[in-house]
Amino acid sequence: GDLEVARKTMADAINLDLSDDGVDELARRLDLVPEQLDVLVGGPPCQGFSKNVTRSGRFLEDPKNLLVRSFIRAVEVFRPKMVLMENVAEMANAFGGSFREELQDRFREFGYEVEYQVHNAAEHGVPQRRRRVVFLASRTGVLPKLPEPRSQVGLSDGTHKRDEVPAGAVSVWDAIGDLAPVIGSSARPNRYASDPQSDY
Repeated sequence: GDLEVARKTMADAINLDLSDDGVDELARRLDLVPEQLDVLVGGPPCQGFSKNVTRSGRFLEDPKNLLVRSFIRAVEVFRPKMVLMENVAEMANAFGGSFREELQDRFREFGYEVEYQVHNAAEHGVPQRRRRVVFLASRTGVLPKLPEPRSQVGLSDGTHKRDEVPAGAVSVWDAIGDLAPVIGSSARPNRYASDPQSDY
């Protein structure tokens, strides 16, 4: 009945460390066999690539990048039909591009076609300037085309000046500037002072 339908549509939250043998444990818990999963989507933590880390502090085996390697292991174990991975834009060129190339080579070893692009989230209606690299991989024989970046804001080497905003970008004020002010710490919702001014 209704309870059984609810059980089928509920999502399980699994508290599991994916480093070491965690991916194999996840496969056991989910009872998934290779090639059963349609798509694996992830954005593994990647502090070792962050532009907030000095160039001399970035290195390929940085322990902070181990979950990227765990994500690669998950692709190897699950062999999903498609993979979508996003990460900090710096990953695309880190270590002279060697990490990006290693990632693409590993996907190809597993039988995937793979492409990547760097996008600024502001180019896609997100009210923040956030550059991300997106990897899309498929072993179905069909690799959907990633959308072209909407703007050419940036420098010839693919970097962006921090203060540049793509044309037509939505600001945080555009998105939520019409919210009612928060008054006190009541759990009651505050009312809009006027009709909402945006879809956000």
